[in-house]
Amino acid sequence: MFQSIAGKENLEKADLEPALKDLKDRLMTKNVAAMKDALVRILTPRRSIDILRNVHVSKEQRKPYVVVFVGVNRVGKSINLAKVAYWLHQHDINVMMAACDTFRSGTIEQLCTHARRLQALEAGGGMVSSILTVVGVGIDRDNGVGVVNGEGEMRRRRIEMR
Repeated sequence: MFQSIAGKENLEKADLEPALKDLKDRLMTKNVAAMKDALVRILTPRRSIDILRNVHVSKEQRKPYVVVFVGVNRVGKSINLAKVAYWLHQHDINVMMAACDTFRSGTIEQLCTHARRLQALEAGGGMVSSILTVVGVGIDRDNGVGVVNGEGEMRRRRIEMR
């Protein structure tokens, strides 16, 4: 691959282009295949997930059922949390919403707006551990589901998210 440029004293951009293109093609082919395999493995559930059934089982066992939305900043955690809360509300399940994404200033306000529109309980926002405690107490009192907007700025909160 790099034999055509080995030993040259002065290299020009034109000398490097064929070798770099070949390297890029090889890496893309290998990375795409590896990435596809990894994504299929990660995203393929090992068991069937029936949230409504799981919620009812948790209710019967008097255990909290909490759904935590995590991801990097600006991927749609807040809006998808609201969509799931709305879906649960349509199935007559009480929902308590909490925000842990303290990095973005509007997260808690956005969550409170969604909660008011969905007639869901609001737990407000703050540190992950306190939010999970609040959600657990709220769920225990009304046998609902807690949906939590996880931290977007995960580098600062690795320990708390565990």
